[in-house]
Amino acid sequence: MIEALPIEVYRALAFAYSQGFRQYHTIYHASAVSGMVFHHQRHFKHPKEAHIAALFHDAFYDVSKQDNEEKSAELALSCIRQWDLQADPLIVEDLILQTKNHDKDMEFTPDQALFLDCDIHVFADSASTYDVYE
Repeated sequence: MIEALPIEVYRALAFAYSQGFRQYHTIYHASAVSGMVFHHQRHFKHPKEAHIAALFHDAFYDVSKQDNEEKSAELALSCIRQWDLQADPLIVEDLILQTKNHDKDMEFTPDQALFLDCDIHVFADSASTYDVYE
């Protein structure tokens, strides 16, 4: 079962997502992915880790950098340790890093596949929802 995280985690996320210009990789997107994870939580083997990964997966975003996912994972792992979130950091890190390429030729675990589907669900959503990202 997914539970609320400490307020300090949400403050760290709000700060991270407020940095720099973002069109798609916004707190709105992270919240939408988190909502999809919540909706499908019974299908995840590790729902808490998927929830944390959803919130943090785009925390760092700089179009000129190639290590956004790694930095986002580092922030997530830091928060897991700092606030003792009782989540497996390796699973959180793995899910975040999977979003780097969405490698269609890779064999995914069920959690990885579902998480990536949650990340790109906007492409299958209504036109009005999709328009938010345009």
